[in-house]
Amino acid sequence: MKLQGIYTEEDSDKYRLIERLLAEQYTLEEGRAVPKAKKDIAADSLQSPHDADATYRKKKEQKVNGYNVNVAETCNDKSLNLVTDVQVEAAGYPDNHYVQSAVENTEKVLEKVKEVTMDGAYNDEDNRHYADENKKTLNFTGLQGASLQAGMILKKPLRGGK
Repeated sequence: MKLQGIYTEEDSDKYRLIERLLAEQYTLEEGRAVPKAKKDIAADSLQSPHDADATYRKKKEQKVNGYNVNVAETCNDKSLNLVTDVQVEAAGYPDNHYVQSAVENTEKVLEKVKEVTMDGAYNDEDNRHYADENKKTLNFTGLQGASLQAGMILKKPLRGGK
């Protein structure tokens, strides 16, 4: 390609990103860059030359370019509720990988978490084993999707709560 004759990877990070974009999303046919078929482009391929960490994810009909955010919060009718953990990962990061660190990070801020309610997408064998080993109850709604509100149930109210 013409760029390769003019620039080299030592010239700049931008060159490397463009080179990566072309390699991951195009093929060369008779000296021309031709877009790859969607099925041939990996989810962790470069989505934007402006952000090398942004990835792609398709979950059912939802398409996400960029990042996936997980938020954990307390859930108690009789006291103050707080956001206790926020994690930002590439869009392709699996939902079920957030659970253990969210619980552990919440315990650093508050107290021991006994029970957690969450969307069914967080359910997997590793999380159930973690809960068993650490004497925690995981409640999965069986429903997956953005409309569910989930939180961590604390045994006693936060300091200052009733």
